[in-house]
Amino acid sequence: MVAVLLAFFIAPVFTNFPGGSVGGVEWLAENHVRISVEGQANHEGRNRQANWYYFRIDGYPLKELRIELSDLVGEYNGRLGTHAVDESTHPVYSYDGITWTHFSQVEWDAKQLRLSFRFTPERSPFWIAHTPPYTEKEFGVLETTVEANPMLRRESVGKTVEGREIPLWTITDPAAPPSGKKTVWLMFRQHAWESGSSWVCDGAVRALLAEGDEAAALRRMVTWKIFPMADPDGVAHG
Repeated sequence: MVAVLLAFFIAPVFTNFPGGSVGGVEWLAENHVRISVEGQANHEGRNRQANWYYFRIDGYPLKELRIELSDLVGEYNGRLGTHAVDESTHPVYSYDGITWTHFSQVEWDAKQLRLSFRFTPERSPFWIAHTPPYTEKEFGVLETTVEANPMLRRESVGKTVEGREIPLWTITDPAAPPSGKKTVWLMFRQHAWESGSSWVCDGAVRALLAEGDEAAALRRMVTWKIFPMADPDGVAHG
């Protein structure tokens, strides 16, 4: 009897960039990869949320690939067995890490609690994520864009356990008298996996610093106190 070893090409999966995260990678066939989700728990190891994944695949041939997401079961408010990813979840892909497109069709396994989708890439490499990522890179672009605006004051309220600054931004018209002004506090990215909140922050900051009459009125009447990145450690790790 002659033993035959069957082997197939395995494309590398990378997460070595800001926000990159998977729990594990298992190639079931040359056109089928299972990605487990690492998730994030609180300081007590409870309330694990398994709804963030962000990875890049290099060198895969331009043919159909089935991607399966597993280990999606978590905990919410102390209730075991919950999951934030389901049949309504449509991940996104990108060829440049800037422009993102939602997958139009997904398959949901209600018994195994796994989400899968098929993808025929047009080129390589390509990135896949839960939602369009907003990392320190995108935040840096915003900082550079608005840093010289006289209506913005930036400061730090402290550092994270890993030494990253926790920024606090104040937007208001310094020429308008403070008496009678309202103060509005906004906090974004308290949960690292909620990248959508950072996109909202990005748009809100740009809108409040715009040159139109509406933005000017908002700055005269209100002092805006903004935490634009409340969990920079979590955002960096994905």
